[in-house]
Amino acid sequence: MSSSIRNIALVGSGNVANYFAYVFHRKGFVITQIVSRNQESGKQLAASVNAKYAQKYNVELTCDLLIVAVNDDTIQSVIETLDLPETIVCHTAGSVSLEVLGKFPNRGIIYPLQSIKGVKPVSEVPLLIETSSQNTQTSIEQLLNTCGFLFKQADSEQRAKYHLAAVFANNFTNAILAASEKIVEANNLDVQFLKPLIRHTFENALQNSASHSQTGPAIRNDQVSMEKHISLLQGQDDLLQVYKTLSQFIASKK
Repeated sequence: MSSSIRNIALVGSGNVANYFAYVFHRKGFVITQIVSRNQESGKQLAASVNAKYAQKYNVELTCDLLIVAVNDDTIQSVIETLDLPETIVCHTAGSVSLEVLGKFPNRGIIYPLQSIKGVKPVSEVPLLIETSSQNTQTSIEQLLNTCGFLFKQADSEQRAKYHLAAVFANNFTNAILAASEKIVEANNLDVQFLKPLIRHTFENALQNSASHSQTGPAIRNDQVSMEKHISLLQGQDDLLQVYKTLSQFIASKK
């Protein structure tokens, strides 16, 4: 197997596939094929990177690297159709182990620890990688270094824990902000007055640490304020449960 990757094919046409295709194409790598069951988005992506398009997974692929960027529950069905003894085959999932690619001698994982929608600078998309051999690792590292990515080796257990932490940092945080918006909208308040606070909260967490920046009634054991909040949330069982659980969690960290 050559340690130099020049030709890259991708399975998938969602956000992650679009992002990697865009970055690799812009850096001068040849995107040979885009394989996607979604004909509209697949053809659109293929056209944007001067690649061939195929709809069926069992298409004959010519590439040094194949990136399988599909939903976690689709990875298995994709790899069952492929026979690529020389090609490096990687998936991009955070919670799927390397062993799912066991049929391929040269296999790896390139997991972006980022919520990807649209174009982002590579400096904002750290990658966690895992490979089956030193040769495969060298090839992947050369590719990512050429593109300017920040990356780190992480085995399946470490990556699963990163993924869990990312769910708290991104998905759950976004859900809490959505709950805040719901309260604002339900009471005809002005959301603009919360934005400086939200911005300051994230700046504090990034510059210092979230645990050291914690404020609010729960950390102060301000029972009067918390009882007032609980009364305001009566009839909204989902938000009430979230409020009580998070308040207990914050109080336990004093």
